[in-house]
Amino acid sequence: MNLRFRDFPITQKLMTVLILAIGTGVALAYLISQGSVLASRAESALREAKALARIVADTSAASLVFNDRKMAGQILESLRAKKDVLSARLFDANLSPFAGYGHAGYGGEDYSSLAEEGPLDLISAALRSRGAEVTHPVM
Repeated sequence: MNLRFRDFPITQKLMTVLILAIGTGVALAYLISQGSVLASRAESALREAKALARIVADTSAASLVFNDRKMAGQILESLRAKKDVLSARLFDANLSPFAGYGHAGYGGEDYSSLAEEGPLDLISAALRSRGAEVTHPVM
């Protein structure tokens, strides 16, 4: 016997609709909670990246003042301990590259357009397709 939905008894129809509604509600609640977890993790990662940028800026200020590229490179090289940091760059007052670090296998970014953008005097953090990007001035 081949029954269609309209031929089911009312109790079975109500149970089917109820199960579908509950299933949809549970799936929606799960998606919302997972979105919240992802947003929280992204916010936490940006906070951590900002703090790390502030530490690097504070420790590399003397390197820039005394034009010590070797020390600046060593400071940036210490970021190797953080697997999440793919690259870091220090720029001088003219926005010319001063020192850099790139994680093995990471090609790095092209920063040649920075000179046209003007001074980097603001702290900023943003999520990009490849990860977070943080800028912090060295005072």
